[in-house]
Amino acid sequence: MFYRLITIFISLFLFSNAIATELQNKPNFVWLVSEDSGREYFNLYDKQGAKTPNIERLAKHGLIFENALSNAPVCSVARSTLATGAYASRIGVQYHRAWQYADLPKGLIPISKMLMDDGYYVANNYKTDYNFNGTQTFWHETGKKASWKKRQKNQPFFFMKTFEVSHSSSLHFPAEYVDTKDTYHDPELIDLPPYYPDTKTFRYTYARYLDKIKEMDRQLGQVVDELAADGLLENTFIFFFGDHGGPLP
Repeated sequence: MFYRLITIFISLFLFSNAIATELQNKPNFVWLVSEDSGREYFNLYDKQGAKTPNIERLAKHGLIFENALSNAPVCSVARSTLATGAYASRIGVQYHRAWQYADLPKGLIPISKMLMDDGYYVANNYKTDYNFNGTQTFWHETGKKASWKKRQKNQPFFFMKTFEVSHSSSLHFPAEYVDTKDTYHDPELIDLPPYYPDTKTFRYTYARYLDKIKEMDRQLGQVVDELAADGLLENTFIFFFGDHGGPLP
């Protein structure tokens, strides 16, 4: 009996070790999302865009997707398509600020839940803002303190970080700022496309948004540096993208 118990214990131990090894070998996934950002605001794509050394460092060691398009022009709808891989109009999540959230069709599982079911620790820092029900059940952790750090030892993780500093609301500012609060990017040096109004206010607004992109890049760099400090970069795929197009008309 004692021998049999030892045998069972050893078998369970080996089985649990095999599971741990399998999980340890799975790659981590990180989504870094800039709110309301179009490609024209990045020097990586447009000579007039803000210089983003941290994003450019990722691009240097990775792949650049030149033809990736958003499936919706507004945040909650676009975010719902990113979470599900389904067209918003197909699953009833195409209404921004709808009075009622949609129930996901049977069998449609958000990517975070798929990874959760596959043994991943899934954390969202911090914005959800989806147009469907059940959001809280698709993440182990959401909030401004959500991170990969609470996972079990050697557990793979999926981490999503949304940078709000580039949100269109950052362009809500007092009128006097145009004359009293300088921007890092010089409004007078901006070469505006002909479909934009060439006014002092608009030039300032454009420059201000480029400043926000630069700040977003700084915050992104902090996340990447934290992953590096934890020794995670070699086994982590990092994706950077905007949730949809930019905030200016």
